[in-house]
Amino acid sequence: MGLREKAWIVLFVAAVVLTIGARYTVSFPRDVPVPRFVQWIAPTLTGWAQWISSTAELPWNLLLLALTAGLSWRLDGWRGAALAVQLSWV
Repeated sequence: MGLREKAWIVLFVAAVVLTIGARYTVSFPRDVPVPRFVQWIAPTLTGWAQWISSTAELPWNLLLLALTAGLSWRLDGWRGAALAVQLSWV
């Protein structure tokens, strides 16, 4: 077994352990201080966040879906586009 396979096994085990740990804890050790720090250093202007949130409404969400499907088609053909469209409805 090569280094690459060992790395994937370690990442998989870490993901499983973190998933199980998330079930039994309210928050992870650095979960609260990090967002507070980001909010502290971030500007108070929220116009960009409101604009991004507005893209969840019609017709923006359809435009974003079309862009994602087009990019997926370009990168991986019709299968990539089909997967992108299907994942958007999940």
